[in-house]
Amino acid sequence: MSQAHHDRRQVLKVLIGGVATALILPSKWSKPVISSMLAPAHAAASPPPTTTTTTTTTTTQAPPA
Repeated sequence: MSQAHHDRRQVLKVLIGGVATALILPSKWSKPVISSMLAPAHAAASPPPTTTTTTTTTTTQAPPA
């Protein structure tokens, strides 16, 4: 039977890291405010989509009486 052996130093690092993370994070999450939006370089260089919708008009006539 093999048991996982953890080094004391590694356990302390994980515990201290968890406590530090809990202290840094805000207690209540808020929605981020975006002041400007930049398009990525590949999006600016991409050609527009090639699919277009076409409309057709059809005329209907009243059935003969």
